[in-house]
Amino acid sequence: MGGNLFNPGEPDIVAVKGATGVSIADVIASATAPTLLAAAVAICVLLLVLSRRGMLPSRRASGQHPADTPLTLHDAVRAVLAPLPVILLLLLQPRWNLVPALQQIWPNGIAVSAIMLVCTALVMVFTAGRTMRVTGDGESGGLGRHVSQITVEFFKGMGHAFTTVISVIIAATCFLAGLESVGAIRAFTGLISSNPDVAHVMSPVITGVLAVISGSGTAPSVAFSQGVLPALAAGGQLSLAIMLGVSGAIGASLGRTTSPVSAVMHFTGSISGATIPELLRVVWLPMVAALLSTILYGLVSS
Repeated sequence: MGGNLFNPGEPDIVAVKGATGVSIADVIASATAPTLLAAAVAICVLLLVLSRRGMLPSRRASGQHPADTPLTLHDAVRAVLAPLPVILLLLLQPRWNLVPALQQIWPNGIAVSAIMLVCTALVMVFTAGRTMRVTGDGESGGLGRHVSQITVEFFKGMGHAFTTVISVIIAATCFLAGLESVGAIRAFTGLISSNPDVAHVMSPVITGVLAVISGSGTAPSVAFSQGVLPALAAGGQLSLAIMLGVSGAIGASLGRTTSPVSAVMHFTGSISGATIPELLRVVWLPMVAALLSTILYGLVSS
């Protein structure tokens, strides 16, 4: 689970807004609790899995006592840099109005691209001193080369994402268009309209399964919202429509993370050096637990 559902420009959120007619802020507000719950459950189960597999780092195992290696300010800042984009997206939501000047520029929520650029700049600033100390040429262009290297890696990452993600989304969209053309989407809409409990169970499961098959989380979530939610909203079941759109988006995110053909799985494997089966053995149980928590939240809150 990431922070994508807190991004006002996320296609999953925009699709729910377009299908139901409610504001972006209302959709994000409805997504906050189940998303955080699913993330917390996934993290707890992941830590348990890693612990049982002996994959958690241990200073004692390496002969270092924790008291001998105290936490430094540098370590603390490094730990914060990774989740910083998600934290900023959470804090800068329009409903909090913590920075009115930014809300005037982005009334529907700050653009994720702006967050990404700011956080990249912070990484450049934070790592500049250490890089120049290592190279020993801080007064002869070391900072410039450091910024240039990070900029190159930044655009390499973006290029890799476009290369591996866009093609998968196109294929998934075509697959879901085929399901809609044979009437599968309409049949599912009719089923869940008459049974909300079934709807809360099936919405994250259906999008999750499609995400596992296709490797895309966005395409199943958007297709589900566009195909199912308008009829529910028009029939006086607006709250149910919003909740199903949110749970469908969460299910799609979880399914994408457990898909052997997803871009995020291959990207993680290329960085870590792990094979796809090795990654799947670690993540499938946390994702299933998070899926169950999403279903339970929908049933309890309905």
